[in-house]
Amino acid sequence: MRIKLICGKTMRAAMLAVSEQLGEDALILSTRSIGSLGFEITAALEVDALDTEILYQDSVASELREEDHNNLFSWHGVKFQDENLSHLSFSDILFRNVDIKPSDGPIIVCGPQGGGKSVYIARLAARMVLDGKNPLIITVDNEKAGAVEQLAVCTRLLKIDLVVADTTDLVSHICKKNYGIREILIDTPGVSNFDFKGMNNLLHLKNASKGELLLVHPAGGDVDDTREAIRRYRELGVTRMVISKVDDARRLGGVLHAAIDGIALAEAGMSNSIINGSIPLNAISLHEIMSDRRDFFPPQVPKDISREVKGPDKDLSDEPRSSVFLRQNGAFKKNVSASGAVALTKHIAAQALRNE
Repeated sequence: MRIKLICGKTMRAAMLAVSEQLGEDALILSTRSIGSLGFEITAALEVDALDTEILYQDSVASELREEDHNNLFSWHGVKFQDENLSHLSFSDILFRNVDIKPSDGPIIVCGPQGGGKSVYIARLAARMVLDGKNPLIITVDNEKAGAVEQLAVCTRLLKIDLVVADTTDLVSHICKKNYGIREILIDTPGVSNFDFKGMNNLLHLKNASKGELLLVHPAGGDVDDTREAIRRYRELGVTRMVISKVDDARRLGGVLHAAIDGIALAEAGMSNSIINGSIPLNAISLHEIMSDRRDFFPPQVPKDISREVKGPDKDLSDEPRSSVFLRQNGAFKKNVSASGAVALTKHIAAQALRNE
């Protein structure tokens, strides 16, 4: 099946583009409005080989190319002087979505500690199961407390296999046995860009499994620090990246610099949802995210969580110490922390009920 994303200034123009590009046998998978840029249609066509393409109608692509986006990139922290650039457009950024086949070999999800690797593994696995696939998940993360338990809950709910491997030889054996038969996802420990041993272990894992390193890195943070950290992963052979925690960041300068440096952008994590928590990135969706972040004005903090602390004697015993407040859809939601496994169980179960 060939899947294409086609955009037009009007729904009629987009439908005509679908007919021209895919013919009368095209299957419309979804449609949506993309604001001032028009409408987006996801269409599919049965072909001999699976291929995913991103196409844009000429008028939309031309609009993105010709508009001056220097101010938008500068607002997000892109340093034009460092790149010796006088102009930057979305056509200068590479995009490559995550579409895994058994013949592609293992996908090794890597990144810094707390960057969202395990959550993204769960998203990929859930997406594959919904598509009728039977992925195999291998975890080599025996360092983070609760990491194995968290994935175990996910795989049990999805009814797929989870293997805990403590050596690269075991990973190599499992990958050889399942290569070309099923999709393989490998979860790894968080690695700091200062951790030479951890980086070296990732390289050994890549060579042993014959897989691709897929970086999951959070948005936000210092531009130079983020850029340098991602550059270390590039040295290991990383060629594409998922931007996580976009919903918790205002500016994307660091990850944008990584894209300018040559890493292809795959997806953006837009919420904590497992089922629909990330979206594919392309020129239009990235432009929309960057514009929304620039134009967003945070709502006023509710009074019940912005009470002034008048002194050291204030009694906080009636407030749960493990509670945090997260902004969702313009409102603040109280979220009492729980163990990773319990939280993931409740999350997936709740979404499963909503999607029945």
